[in-house]
Amino acid sequence: MVMPMDTPNHTATRSASALLRWQFEHMRRLLDATAEELMEDSNRHRLPDGIVQARVCYARAVLSEDLGIHGVIAIGPPLALSTWSGRTGLSDLPPLMGPIDWHLWGRRVRLDMKALHGYAQAVHAVTDSSLAVLCSESLNETHANQPLHLLSALLLTQAMRRGEMACLLANI
Repeated sequence: MVMPMDTPNHTATRSASALLRWQFEHMRRLLDATAEELMEDSNRHRLPDGIVQARVCYARAVLSEDLGIHGVIAIGPPLALSTWSGRTGLSDLPPLMGPIDWHLWGRRVRLDMKALHGYAQAVHAVTDSSLAVLCSESLNETHANQPLHLLSALLLTQAMRRGEMACLLANI
C-alpha cells in the first residue's frame, strides 16, 4: 500500500521539533502499513522466509526506535526494559551490551506480531510526546549533545528498514 506524503502544515515548519514529529509520523504510517501486511499471514503454520525476515526487520525498527529515543532524549529506560518488559511480542531481546549481531538474533527470536504491534504503538506514542517537549534550541546544530544528528540517523535507519521490508515482501 502506497501512502501519499503530504507536506507538513505551516505550523509544523516553524520549529525543528515539529518538523521531526511530522517526519516520524510519516515514517510510522509507512511502518504500520507494512506491519498490517505482515500480520495478514499470522494463521499460516509455515511462513515463507521473506515474511519471517520482514517481521524481524519490523521488530528491529521498533526496538531501534525505543532504544534510540530513550538514548537520545534520555527520558528514562526504554519501554522494552520497563513498562513493556515481557509484553513486546519478542521472545527475547538482543544483548544490549556491545555490538548486536542482528543476524543471529533474527534467527532465534520468535515474534508475536499482535503484541509487537501493540508495543510499536506505545513506542510511537513515547517518541511523539518526547519530540513534542524538545525545544528547538536543543535541536540546534551547534548544541553540544547534538540530538538532531542522532534523531536524523534514527529516521534514516527507519527508512532503510522500511525499504528492506518492502524488498523482502516483493520477492515472495
